[in-house]
Amino acid sequence: MEVTEASPANSDDPICRSLLVKLAARCNIACRYCYWFRDEEVYAAPAVMTSEVEAALLDKLEGHIRRHGLSSFSVLFHGGEPLLFGKQRFRGLCVALRELEGALGCRVSLSVTTNGLPLDAEWLERLCSTACLHLEGRRSRSTPCCARSRCSGS
Repeated sequence: MEVTEASPANSDDPICRSLLVKLAARCNIACRYCYWFRDEEVYAAPAVMTSEVEAALLDKLEGHIRRHGLSSFSVLFHGGEPLLFGKQRFRGLCVALRELEGALGCRVSLSVTTNGLPLDAEWLERLCSTACLHLEGRRSRSTPCCARSRCSGS
């Protein structure tokens, strides 16, 4: 979360100008270094953000932008693997955020951090903004980064 200048309502309160949104609580690979999946309780959560949470996010974001009179706000889609959210839902969320942007006159910057494995031509067309691509590496050819995946470690 990026926090910047003081709020107009109270000069001592910082204003949140960015948000990391976890679209998926699952991943399509199992990187050995990943902290997230070491805790089995992760699997008790819904695999992707529910429609109810999505609606609440949009409502709260609209209220926050209005309350602070923001001219810009950044949203980073994250996960697990955020593209597991699905193409249709991802597009719908991005459209809703663009509508919010237009209605409020606030530039909403959208980005996504992905491991890139689900990317195809359709995904590339659907991505709302810059894709921040995380590429897995390996120490040697015999030591892949992932315990299970289509990933060969590179």
